[in-house]
Amino acid sequence: ITSGGVILAFLLHSGGNGGLTLGVDAIPGWLLAIMGLGVVVCLGTCLVALARVMDQHAPARGPVLGAIVLVMLLFFVYVTLAEQTPPLEPLIRSLTRGPEEDRQVALKLLIRVPEERAHQGLVVLLSDRDPELRAKSAQTLAEANAHLEALSSLTDAILSEREEEVLPELARALTSTAALGEDRERRIVVGTFALLLTDPDRAKRLAGVRGLWAMGGDQAVNRLVEGLDDREVQVEMEAYQALRQLTGRDFGRDPDAWRAWLDK
Repeated sequence: ITSGGVILAFLLHSGGNGGLTLGVDAIPGWLLAIMGLGVVVCLGTCLVALARVMDQHAPARGPVLGAIVLVMLLFFVYVTLAEQTPPLEPLIRSLTRGPEEDRQVALKLLIRVPEERAHQGLVVLLSDRDPELRAKSAQTLAEANAHLEALSSLTDAILSEREEEVLPELARALTSTAALGEDRERRIVVGTFALLLTDPDRAKRLAGVRGLWAMGGDQAVNRLVEGLDDREVQVEMEAYQALRQLTGRDFGRDPDAWRAWLDK
């Protein structure tokens, strides 16, 4: 029984990072080790007591019931701890200084943190060295309707981002954040997308067009006309398609014709 408990404790412990990596990361490894040892001991006691009960010469139902109650109590403690909200500070430390595996785990745990506090951790990841984590952070912020406090960090992130696969997620997060705000927030996001249209990077200009398309409204339409002057055919075509869909008009890909109509 003791050997089994030691083995289970070793398997449950995460090897120094302080938490289990098998789905209950919020529970410290040392506590899970103790609980695992207790479960193994209780199960062993149940088997021994059951053998004694079946032995007519040594009836002992008490140890069986006691062991069962103890197992149920340990299970209750386990479930309760698993449902606890993980503390934000250790998660942020893992996000900023931990290895990639720990940062992946911390990102998953942020989902269980109350929204406003979780956004603080997700914003930290927007500047992570791993583009996959940056994209996942932006995606999570978009799906969670990022708090307006994240707007400044999102604008800085998309203006400095160079990885093409991250840009769409950042644009989506900006769009969903703007939807929560007032006209001021919309102007900030539209202005950010308009800045992308002047970037030398084709992927960023394309992200700017698509962001303005998603935003819609008069401000976005006015800025989309600039995309018709782009030297890249794909950027020009998407700007044209966006203008046609948002306005219900069609002046071809001539920016002067669109500007003349908008100035009326």
